[in-house]
Amino acid sequence: MNEDVTFETLPVPYSLGTVRFRPTIESIKKLGYGVDDETGWLLGDPKAPLAHPVVLSTYIWWPQGFYIQEEGAVGHFKMFMDQFPNLFEYPYLHAKTHARFISPFKAGEEIVAKVGICEKYIRRAREFVVIEALFSTREGAQIAEYRHTIMVRSHAPIRGIASGETK
Repeated sequence: MNEDVTFETLPVPYSLGTVRFRPTIESIKKLGYGVDDETGWLLGDPKAPLAHPVVLSTYIWWPQGFYIQEEGAVGHFKMFMDQFPNLFEYPYLHAKTHARFISPFKAGEEIVAKVGICEKYIRRAREFVVIEALFSTREGAQIAEYRHTIMVRSHAPIRGIASGETK
């Protein structure tokens, strides 16, 4: 943990680590069905289906998204929170996500995500951190790149219910 790091001293760029996981056919289908896509976001040969890289977006926030927890999967935002817990006060805010899809991947194959902080900035007196995730196959073939922006509240005053204030 980096308890002495402040937003001002947060190093950029900073590697949060590498995660390896295997998205299963079941978890990919479940996400597809969850957004009313009857194809389950699988395409190609049913014996070796390919998955769209948008499925990987579920790995940014949560430990493998909403549905099925896969071995080795961890939410990239959680990786940041675990290493820099002192930089967060609730509520924090998802600001935006940029994605670049490069190639589909085989359901069940090992995916490697290199995760890091690539940018930080202050806008309108609010602090933002950008987490980058570079997804590839075990062999190194690129699948997708995500840049996820979060507003953190390292020293912003909290008012209302979140602060415990009552009227």
